[in-house]
Amino acid sequence: LILLTGSLYMPIITVPFLLAIFGFRSTTRPVLIGMGAGFMVVCLFLVVLGPQKYGEIRLASGMLANMLTFIGSHYLLKSPGGWVGIKDKTLLLAARQHRQRARIRRQQQWKNFRLYPYLQSLLPKQAIDYILFGIYILGIIYLSLYYLPPTFKTAYPAFYKFIRYAMVLLASSFITYPIWPPRLNTKAYITIAWPIGHFILCLASSILAFLCEFDALHAFILIFNLMIVSMLLHWYLGLAMTLICIPISYIVQKLYLPLSYSAVVGTPIDIQLLFLLILLSSMLMFYFKHKYEQNKLRRLQNNYLQNKYRYITEKCYKAEMHQACFYKELDVDTVQENLKKIKQKLQKAGESTENKLLQQTTKELDALANYFEQVIYVTKDHLTLQIENIDINTLWQDILQALKYSDIGLQSNITIQAGCQKTG
Repeated sequence: LILLTGSLYMPIITVPFLLAIFGFRSTTRPVLIGMGAGFMVVCLFLVVLGPQKYGEIRLASGMLANMLTFIGSHYLLKSPGGWVGIKDKTLLLAARQHRQRARIRRQQQWKNFRLYPYLQSLLPKQAIDYILFGIYILGIIYLSLYYLPPTFKTAYPAFYKFIRYAMVLLASSFITYPIWPPRLNTKAYITIAWPIGHFILCLASSILAFLCEFDALHAFILIFNLMIVSMLLHWYLGLAMTLICIPISYIVQKLYLPLSYSAVVGTPIDIQLLFLLILLSSMLMFYFKHKYEQNKLRRLQNNYLQNKYRYITEKCYKAEMHQACFYKELDVDTVQENLKKIKQKLQKAGESTENKLLQQTTKELDALANYFEQVIYVTKDHLTLQIENIDINTLWQDILQALKYSDIGLQSNITIQAGCQKTG
């Protein structure tokens, strides 16, 4: 049905639509001729071979016939148009610059990446999250171990005890996090323990899934654990853990646990579908909840920064007003002339007398006059220039970020049409 529907749509509609997108313009007659040719080829395939055979070839042949007939009739009939390209390249340039800024931003993030601060950013804000995670580990692991066949427990008793006690120890360590001793209850320790706990959970669930030949229950448990890890951590960190845990589990199962076992109870198809629906709904719920919390936190941070920016701007404006009033009331030229005269008199008085106390007083007054000159110089708001080499792409990225988060905002997309070329 899908191929039959595509055979009547793609050879007729898709070809002129794509050509129009890529800049080929024509009139009504070539378009209708091309559509008719595509339709005739599809009908020929359907009549001669039937709808059950060569569906992909029928679709591709109809599209090719439409394209060739459309372009050929356009030039044979000498219709106006042709390959005109894109007239307004503003949106195209804006899209290219957006991709270039995103690439530069990713490169800067990779250059400035630090592992320990990144792991600290993954920590939950409340202690209750550690307790809930420990309870989740305890419940999900006991559910997985409960559905292991008894033959596995007798064949590998050491591994069964090890994984059971290790996961209980991991779960209890997170459950008792608020009452840890002061030496362990530090941010440095929990920063390392939090992602390691997620990795151990993924590794244990993937090993059990391999041992049970990915039956429905253990497969759903593995997917659900990976989904939880991706929600609590960043999704790319969860993906990296998945790519690491799956090969390790396969190697462990092949080398040390070669015997595979099926589940004790076969899961009916309706229960499997129920598990799948619960899994999908939980993933969507956690995903949208996570996005909602992130957006809410971002809005709160933006409001705080905007209020802080307004407060600092008002303070700076008041300081500038006070400085302007002070500078307006201060007769700088007269003060500088008087300071010069005072300094000259003090120098003459210090040279003409031999009194040490008077000479010391003269030096102090001379230092005071220099200080007043320096204060007057700073009051004039002289600009200091700092010359350095910077990357033009980084400068443009900083300018766009400043405009994006300013009160003025961007009314339209800014594009650069003049390119720069490096010369060797």
